[in-house]
Amino acid sequence: MKNKKLLLALLIVIVSFLNSCYAPGSPSAVVKNAFAAAEKGDWDKFYEFSVTSIDDVLWDKDYSRIGNSLAQDIMQGFLYSHDSLKNIISETIDGDQATVTASFKKGNDYDLKLIKHEGKWKIHFQYNFK
Repeated sequence: MKNKKLLLALLIVIVSFLNSCYAPGSPSAVVKNAFAAAEKGDWDKFYEFSVTSIDDVLWDKDYSRIGNSLAQDIMQGFLYSHDSLKNIISETIDGDQATVTASFKKGNDYDLKLIKHEGKWKIHFQYNFK
């Protein structure tokens, strides 16, 4: 009986830890969602998870998304050289900045920098895809 309670407590801790690692809106979840969108060619969705220093240029007066062909071309080049996202290795948060280390199918690991922008984690395009 004592072992069952200990096992149950351990299981709850493990499940809680795993849920917190990939909670919706976490830096790791943002990276996964952004790359899933880019791999499908859903650039409007990708732009929801990224921010640039020219972010205002990406919106028209009606707040509808304008395509950013340069960002799209750079991201397609990144995917060509790294292939698709394989998994998340680690996530580090320091205030309004985060680093997510991800591995890609061509065997490359890459540190992706994110910032908190308007209350949400976003991949900062200039920090990552120069």
